[in-house]
Amino acid sequence: MLDRTIELTHEMLADARAKGHERFDKVILVGGATRMPHVRNRLVAEFNIEPEIYDPDEAVAKGAALYALKESLLDQVQDFLTTKVAVDGQPASPFDLAQVSEEEVGRALDHLEKELGFTLTGPVRELVNTRIVNVLSKSLGVVARNEQSQDVIVYLLPRNSEVPLERVTDFGTDTGNQAAVDIRVMSGERDSPDPLDCQEVGVATLSLPERLPARSPIRVKFAISKDGRLGVSATDLTGGGSIDVVFETEAVLNAEEVAERSTALRLLNVS
Repeated sequence: MLDRTIELTHEMLADARAKGHERFDKVILVGGATRMPHVRNRLVAEFNIEPEIYDPDEAVAKGAALYALKESLLDQVQDFLTTKVAVDGQPASPFDLAQVSEEEVGRALDHLEKELGFTLTGPVRELVNTRIVNVLSKSLGVVARNEQSQDVIVYLLPRNSEVPLERVTDFGTDTGNQAAVDIRVMSGERDSPDPLDCQEVGVATLSLPERLPARSPIRVKFAISKDGRLGVSATDLTGGGSIDVVFETEAVLNAEEVAERSTALRLLNVS
């Protein structure tokens, strides 16, 4: 597990370099396992930097509190701005705060300060315009067969992508007169093409008409929502049938769950 920690850290740094971040200044440890001195010792030996260690429970609690504060401020600012532009006593339609000027947001916060009876500090004000996104903690894909007749993973939704997200990819049947195709949905944190390095989310089977030639086109669509619900559809493009499957996953990390790296994925229902 310690070896895996170092491996994952190097993978994370490689991802960061791919995005243009060439150097780092600190190693900050958050999580229950960081209570073990040997974790700190391995990181010092590997990176020659003394890690900063925070209480893991307190760190998660603070993150959740900041997120809740941001959402509360955002609701109140939007309520104030919506009421301000109401017409004939009727509330205005919801609008995107990103389209509101900083001056208007500032006036809304000034009004909120008067209602609360105390001053909002600069960092608290900045929370309103802080953008928090949900991302995939695992890549999601399907098992396909390559030209060497080997089973490989083809990823449709890459990890660290912002959600909601959807992607469509076309595949072909493996043999002629194939009765059905199994859509094996897989998740992986290392983007390895080997199915053994991944976890199976579930399987859905698409029945095919008779006498289809090999390489008949099958279209697969993945669509994942902010709450981690993964919709998978497969369609026989020769005019045959289609299937739709819904999975509930924990492959989405949000602001309150960023410390939770669970890999549990389960089939919800098949329609």
